[in-house]
Amino acid sequence: MVVSPGFVRVGAVKTTGSAFGDGTGASVSKGRPVRQLGLRFSRISSSGAMIALLAGGLVAAPVAVSAQETADLVPHRAVYDLSLDHASDRAGISGVDGRIVYDISGSRCEGYTSTFRLVMRIFDTQGKSQLSDLQSSAFELDGEYNFTVRTFANGAPIEDTLGVAVHGEDSIEVTLKRPEEEAVSIEGKALFPTEHTSAILATARAGEHLLQASAFDGSEDGKVSFPTLTVIGAPIKEPAQDKAAGDPGEQNARAMDDPAEVAKIDGKRAWPVTVSYYSANTRMEESEPEYQVSFMLYENGITRRLRMDYGEFAVAGALKSLELHDPAPACPTD
Repeated sequence: MVVSPGFVRVGAVKTTGSAFGDGTGASVSKGRPVRQLGLRFSRISSSGAMIALLAGGLVAAPVAVSAQETADLVPHRAVYDLSLDHASDRAGISGVDGRIVYDISGSRCEGYTSTFRLVMRIFDTQGKSQLSDLQSSAFELDGEYNFTVRTFANGAPIEDTLGVAVHGEDSIEVTLKRPEEEAVSIEGKALFPTEHTSAILATARAGEHLLQASAFDGSEDGKVSFPTLTVIGAPIKEPAQDKAAGDPGEQNARAMDDPAEVAKIDGKRAWPVTVSYYSANTRMEESEPEYQVSFMLYENGITRRLRMDYGEFAVAGALKSLELHDPAPACPTD
C-alpha cells in the first residue's frame, strides 16, 4: 500500500495555526485526505532537502507504467493503529487515536480490487476533538481506475465521489457519477494507486533513489492530480529483523509494529521510502510539500512503519494485524 493522494490517504486535517482552525477546537476545516498510494518509510529530515534535490536537477522525469509493468502485489489485509508521533506547540494537539484498515485482492492481469478506511480522532490541548473518517474502494486494470471516495468530519459528510478514470494521451480523463455527472479532463500524465506503487518498486529495484510523478486517486471530487516526489533509501536485506530503534514513537508501544505480524512478511526485501505530496497545479521547485508519508515498502507491496508528517504534527501508524489472502492464479503471460 502506498498512502496516496493514495495507500495512501490519511486524513482530513489541515493546520492553520492549529489542526482545529482557530486553535479553540470549535471549528472543523476540510483538509486533503491522507493519500492511499500503494504507500512507505525512512524520513528525510526536511523539505529543504527536497528543494535542494530538485534544484540540483536530480529528479527523474514523470513515468508511465503499463499493465504489463504493474508489480505483483500480494493480496492481503493490513491493520495499522495510529498515534501521535509529535506535535509543535503551535499545532495545539495533545493526542491522536485511530486506525487504518487496508485490503487488496486480485492480480496485475485480472485487476486489483482495494478498500481503504482511515478513522482518526485528533484531540486538542483543551480536551476537544475532531473525528475524520475516510472510506475508499477501487478497481484498477489496464489503465482504467474505478473509484469511490467518501469522507466525513465529525460524522458529517464532506465528500462523496464516484467515477471512472482512464489515461489519455497526455491527460487523465474522468467520468464522474457523483457528486454530479460530469466529464473532467486533467492535464498531464498521472499514475493510479497500484501504478504508483509499481513505479516506486521498479525504481527501487533498478537501484534508483528518486521518482517524480503525479498521482490520481479520485480524492478532491476526482478533479485533480497531485505532484509527488518519492525518495527511496538503500534496501534492507533482513527487514523483518530490523531494530526498533528509530521507529516512530520509539518510547510508545502503540507506535511499534507487532513483531509476530511483521514475521508473516517472511523476509522479503524492503526499502525505506518517503513520498512528498504537493498541492495540485504547483511546481515542486517553487513550493514545499503539503505533507510527507514515510514507510518501509516490501517488494510484494506490503508496508509498515508508517509515518504521516503534516509539518506542525506527525502521526505514526503501526502494523498490528496482517492477513495474507490466498494468492491469485498466475497470469497467463507468466
